[in-house]
Amino acid sequence: MKPFALNLDKVDSDNLVLIAALQREVRHPVMDNLVPRSEQTKLNRWLEEISRKKKTDYVFELEMWIKCFDRFFRTKNQPSEDGEARTFLLKDFRQELAIVCDVTLRMSFLANEIMSEERSNLLQFDKYVSNSLKRDYVMDNFLNRLLAQLTPDDSLALLLEALSDLRSIMDDLVRMPEVPFKTFTSMGKLINREIKQCRYLEMLVAYKFKVYYDRVENPAIAALVKRVRHEALRQDLAKVFLELFRLLRYLECIERDLSRDQPLKHSLLVFSLVNSELRQLFDFIETRICRHPDVSQECIDTLDAAIFCNSSGCNYRGSSEATC
Repeated sequence: MKPFALNLDKVDSDNLVLIAALQREVRHPVMDNLVPRSEQTKLNRWLEEISRKKKTDYVFELEMWIKCFDRFFRTKNQPSEDGEARTFLLKDFRQELAIVCDVTLRMSFLANEIMSEERSNLLQFDKYVSNSLKRDYVMDNFLNRLLAQLTPDDSLALLLEALSDLRSIMDDLVRMPEVPFKTFTSMGKLINREIKQCRYLEMLVAYKFKVYYDRVENPAIAALVKRVRHEALRQDLAKVFLELFRLLRYLECIERDLSRDQPLKHSLLVFSLVNSELRQLFDFIETRICRHPDVSQECIDTLDAAIFCNSSGCNYRGSSEATC
């Protein structure tokens, strides 16, 4: 079974062309060579089960936060005014670390919601036994079972354990008089290393698109893509729309927080992810779409102008609004 194989019988005909773009993008040569086929099959079946239980929104958001951590601790993705790099590196990062700590709570909630009830109950029982007996061999046995990660639920359990430990460290750090840049980035490396130990979650992020929630159900856009005659260009255009709709879903998470009267700064991680993904998307458009011989000069000029305007706008919003 191919990872994330597409069942086109379940796809609306208007959306077929856009979904077909996934057939090339879901393949990850390095992962395919390193990951046993049995584990790929387990992950695929797990996603199918998640889809049947209508929990794909939880998986999408958890994947989003994992990607946010990968981008947020990089200097180029942090919001700052032009020429503010030196001041930025000297600032106190307690506030940013407190936001990261809050996000780990949300991730723990999502992991618990995604995990099967049976596995969640078993995890709670194992923790109770290990905490009650307080013996080394009991703790070692509990951790060894987590590290084995025989199923995706085991990866979620390992994530929960890691996030709990990381929160304990961050809770103490934010009480310090100051959190310097080096400590902040070191904490980011530690968080990302722990997440990468969660095998099935690492696989989930490695495969870019998932048919279970990366869909563009818009007849007008589907019709536009279908009119493109060149197959490679049609595939690239479909990917652009899939990327854009994924970014819109990221922004919906910010909208959700705003509707609950939460400060905009709590969305700093999402802004850093959106800015990073937009830069990659703009580069893809410039190097793949704009250089294709079937694309008219008028269309190229329009795309270049749109990229310039949106690049400038993103940098401005990241530097000013996100600190409100």
